[in-house]
Amino acid sequence: MQCPKCGYSNPSESPFCGLCKEVLKTIPRGQDSHPRADTIDSQVESAESLESWHQKGAGLRSQLSKTSRFLVSAIGLIAAIACFYWVVTQTGPAVPVIAIQSKLLGGRFFAMLTFLILLLPILLFATGLGFTFDLITQQGIFSKSDSPK
Repeated sequence: MQCPKCGYSNPSESPFCGLCKEVLKTIPRGQDSHPRADTIDSQVESAESLESWHQKGAGLRSQLSKTSRFLVSAIGLIAAIACFYWVVTQTGPAVPVIAIQSKLLGGRFFAMLTFLILLLPILLFATGLGFTFDLITQQGIFSKSDSPK
């Protein structure tokens, strides 16, 4: 449809000119100015699809929360096994910790203390990673319910 004011060529269904914003179509008297039924139906369908997207997002948040709990548990377990191995064999990062303990404690070292010193930073990292997932999913990492809030 051609604009009578500026001559710009507009799509036929356009009620206004795309260039000068002149009204192209007027609604004749007696014709309903309410939205058509198919427009309302499409709006209802889009609202329903939006609701399904919210449900999918809630499922994803729940899955990420489960993943974060698993990640914290797995990292903690692997770290405990590695630290135990290092302390028993007196290898890896346990060597400098044992050397410092020997200097401070007169040639002795305590295996449990060494184990805890090695494990603490790893567990702090794992917990921080879990809480980062928690912030992303906006759900408690140690919550008993897996349902989204």
